[in-house]
Amino acid sequence: MRQVTCCRMCMVASVRLFSAYGFDFSISCAYQLGGKLFDSGYQSLMHNGSAASAGQNWHKDILNSWSESNKGSNIPRLNGNDTYANSASDRFLISSNYLDLTNITLGYTFPRRG
Repeated sequence: MRQVTCCRMCMVASVRLFSAYGFDFSISCAYQLGGKLFDSGYQSLMHNGSAASAGQNWHKDILNSWSESNKGSNIPRLNGNDTYANSASDRFLISSNYLDLTNITLGYTFPRRG
């Protein structure tokens, strides 16, 4: 996948959730909100079924392609002569939102002897 647009909000956060009796617990995470990615893997799996793509896998969404009995589909019909079936378009854009849990820490601080 390759990124098409920048994110609107990218953050790294570290939060201490608990600290008592010498124990502490914290979580660090990174996240992104907003933006889109171009999913080229999905694009290649949505090919038109031409002889040049014989033997290649299809994505399960191809079962919902346009047909006489499925006229409401946004997936083009299967036609080996259609060279634009999986051309780059906004239908291959997906959300780039994510939450990445980068670290969980549980610690204990020994009391000082003195």
